[in-house]
Amino acid sequence: MTVDRPQVEQLAPGVLVVRYEWAEHLDPSWQADLLERAAAAAAAGPVALVFVLAERIRDIAPTIRVFWRTITGDRRYRIGAVAVVTRSWAVEVAAGGFGVTNALSGAEVRVKTFRDEPSAVAWAASVTRPATVAASG
Repeated sequence: MTVDRPQVEQLAPGVLVVRYEWAEHLDPSWQADLLERAAAAAAAGPVALVFVLAERIRDIAPTIRVFWRTITGDRRYRIGAVAVVTRSWAVEVAAGGFGVTNALSGAEVRVKTFRDEPSAVAWAASVTRPATVAASG
């Protein structure tokens, strides 16, 4: 099956998982569906994004980080956490820098990298909607 765009799904309240198969899908021009869903989810509370990157994605372009820094600062989306699932050291470093940039700018967005999707989703749910997770768990 050919994946021709990022695949977005909501796996828990306020937790949007996005699977990227190709580096070009990280480009801001491919994010409309995700942003629409994030804005809708934000009506019920903070939102966490879980970016699951295919192993072939080995780096993140600076323009992508700038785009997401703008989005995390936009209150329409209420992004409180970003989890990045990757096996790439370069992506881990970029994600860490993204987290520091958000913290220094005053954005209340937690950023963390993971090696597997289930751990990332569990963390994102616990950070974004801790009361919901505690009540259901």
